[in-house]
Amino acid sequence: MNRPFFISISDVQRPKQARLVALVASGLASFALVSFTYVGLVMLTIPENGIASTYKWLLLEHAPGSRIIIDSGSNGHHGIDAAELTQAFNMRAINVADNAGYSLVDRSRRILEFARRGDVVIMPIEWQGYSEPDGDAGYARLSLELVTEYFWAQTPIERARRILTTPFPIVARAFWRNIRKRGSWEPPLLTSEAVHAMALRHVEAMLYSSGTGGWANEVSQGVAKEALEAGCFRTTIGSRKETRSGRVREAFKLLRAAKENGVRVVITWPTVVGNDCYADETRVSQRAEQVRDLASQAGLEVIGNPADFWMPMSLADDSFYHVTQRGRSIITRRLIGLLRDAGLTPVAGAPPEKLIDTMSKEIFQIELTRAEALEPTIVPLDLDEFAAGGPGSSKIDYTAGWWPPEPRGRWARTNEVALRVRPKQPAQTLQFRLISAFEPRNVTVYINSFEAGKIAIDMARRDYEVNVPAAALDDPFWSIRLKGDDRPLMRPRDLGDSDRRSLTFFFEGLTLTGEAGRRDD
Repeated sequence: MNRPFFISISDVQRPKQARLVALVASGLASFALVSFTYVGLVMLTIPENGIASTYKWLLLEHAPGSRIIIDSGSNGHHGIDAAELTQAFNMRAINVADNAGYSLVDRSRRILEFARRGDVVIMPIEWQGYSEPDGDAGYARLSLELVTEYFWAQTPIERARRILTTPFPIVARAFWRNIRKRGSWEPPLLTSEAVHAMALRHVEAMLYSSGTGGWANEVSQGVAKEALEAGCFRTTIGSRKETRSGRVREAFKLLRAAKENGVRVVITWPTVVGNDCYADETRVSQRAEQVRDLASQAGLEVIGNPADFWMPMSLADDSFYHVTQRGRSIITRRLIGLLRDAGLTPVAGAPPEKLIDTMSKEIFQIELTRAEALEPTIVPLDLDEFAAGGPGSSKIDYTAGWWPPEPRGRWARTNEVALRVRPKQPAQTLQFRLISAFEPRNVTVYINSFEAGKIAIDMARRDYEVNVPAAALDDPFWSIRLKGDDRPLMRPRDLGDSDRRSLTFFFEGLTLTGEAGRRDD
C-alpha cells in the first residue's frame, strides 16, 4: 500500500486572508465595545465629591498662599510636624500624607493638579510606594468608592486603566455599593444634613490635628504582634520587594511637570522605627540608589539618606512607620536641617495665620454657599414668638458655623455664623439671646447682606436687639449673619479643659418684635 507518511500543507485549503482580517477586526471591535461599556457603566456610579471627602484634600485644595506640602503615606502623617516647618520657614505647612497603600502615580497626579507655583512639596514615600506604585487592593476599592478625588484627578485614559486593571471582584463590589448608596442611576441630591455633616467632619479633623492635617500620639499604642513577628525590615523595605521602574518613572514624570509649573518637589526618605529596619545595609543602599537614579532621570532633587529618618524601637507608636510625638520632633528637626542645607530659607514678612483660623473660614464659606443654595424647610415665625436654639427647632435653619444643638441652644464654632428664618409678617426689630465665650466681643449683624447693627456681647446671658433694614422687610426669608471680631479661635482645651471644640458664643434663640408696615415700592 502506497500511503504517505505526512500530509503536505499544499493539500490543505488556506483560509482567505480577507476573512481572517475581518475575524480579527470583529473580535477587537467586540472587545473594545465591551470594555468601553464596562468602563462607562462603572464610571457612572463613582461619586464626584463636590465637597472634599477628607480634611487633607480640603487643605490641599483650599489652604491659601504658598505652602509646604507633606505628601506620602502615614509615615509622613505621624513623622513630620507641619507646625514646626511653619515656624522654621515662615511659610504655611500642610500635611496631606495619608496611607502607604495609596498609588504613587495617583498621588503625583494630584500634586500636579493642586500644587501651585511657589509651593514646596516634600515626599517621604514609603518603600512600598516604589514596589507597588499603583497602590494596593484597599486603595483600589477606596478610590472607586470613598476617596474618589484620587480617581477623578486622573486623566480619562488613567481612569479607564484603573477600572480595567483592578480585579473584577473589587470593581463589582464598588459598583454595587455605589448603586446602593445612590438608590438609582441618578446622582444623589445634596441635602442640608449632608452639608452640615461634611462641615463638622472637616472641623473635627482640623481641630484634632491642630489644623495641619498631621498627628502623632504622645504615648505608644503598641505595634501589632503579627508585625513584630515579621520584623521592621521585612515589613518595610523587604528582601523581595523590587522597584517597578516603569510606573515610578510615570509618577516622577508627573512630578517633573509640577516642577516645571513652579512647584519645588523634594523626594526624601520615609520614617521607619525598629531595631532591624536597615540591618541589611547592602539591600538598603541598593533600593535607595534605584530611587535616586529614577529621580535624577526626572530632574527631581533628593535630600538626605534613609538612615536620617530611622528611629529606635523605643519611639515606635503602633507601626514600623509611625513614631510618637518625641520621635516626630526629632525627625522634623532633622528634616529642617536637610532642607536648609538644600537652600530652603525662611520667607520674609509676617507669620502666616494659624491654620485653624484660616481653615475655619474656608469651611464656613463652603458650608454657607452649599447650604444657602438649598431651599429652607422651616415654618413661619410669628411676632413675639421665641424661637429656641436647642434641638427640635423647626423655625430656624442653621446654615453655617454651628456645633450640634445642646438642651438650651447651640455654640458657634467660628467668628462668623449664619442662620435663616421665615418671618410670618414684617418685624421692626430682631432680638438675640447670646453668651460670649471666654471674653467680650463685638458682633455685626447682617440681614440679607444689609447691615442691621452692631452689638457688644459679654459672658452674661442677655438679649441684644437690632433694627431690621427696610430693604429686607418684604423678603420671604431672612438670611442672618452674625460676624464677630476677627480674632484667633479659642478652645476650652487651651485653658486646661478636655473640650477640643472651638467656641465663640452661645446662641439660645431669637425673637421678632414690633410689627412693621411693608415697604412701599
